[in-house]
Amino acid sequence: MGLRSQLNKVGSKFLSSREVSAQEAAYRILSLPLKKSTRQVLYVPTELREERVRMLKPMNILQHLDDEDEDIYMEGMVDRYPYRPKESENVCLSDFISSNRLHYKKPKGTVDSDDVDVLGNDDQPTTVLKLQDNKGYISKRVTNAVIRTHRYSEEHQPEKYYHSQLMLYVPYRKEKQLIDDDGSFYTMFNKGKK
Repeated sequence: MGLRSQLNKVGSKFLSSREVSAQEAAYRILSLPLKKSTRQVLYVPTELREERVRMLKPMNILQHLDDEDEDIYMEGMVDRYPYRPKESENVCLSDFISSNRLHYKKPKGTVDSDDVDVLGNDDQPTTVLKLQDNKGYISKRVTNAVIRTHRYSEEHQPEKYYHSQLMLYVPYRKEKQLIDDDGSFYTMFNKGKK
């Protein structure tokens, strides 16, 4: 390694690093967790669909797709929410995400919901529900997760604020159901309050 590359490396460390306390350094060296939590925290993207950040599918899958195929993004919980089972018809997105765990394949050691008479017994295997259109499986969490979302200002970004609130707390099958005929989320939000 040349002198120039070594200097660049040292310089980038100075620019990108920060001071840490002795306690934090000790925790990091010993690989101890810096925080502990009894609840999992999940981020729910409630941005408008065209502004939502999405992850591309892996390169090996993209290479096998046709050039015209537009299905290039991974599907998360928000994308799979409309495919929830019929028994969860009246469950809003925030409750769905916080109380369920998503599985792409059927987990081992589980039973289908059709095979169980009484749900919630600890002596039974975990019950999974199949999402519609073979979009995966969900199972109930033992402890609900905490959800985080982008917080819009009702005063400065009213349409995005109302879209976010509707998306989180109004059950829907298609995101288009959240917008009113006049193209406003505000109008739909006020209809729901009545």
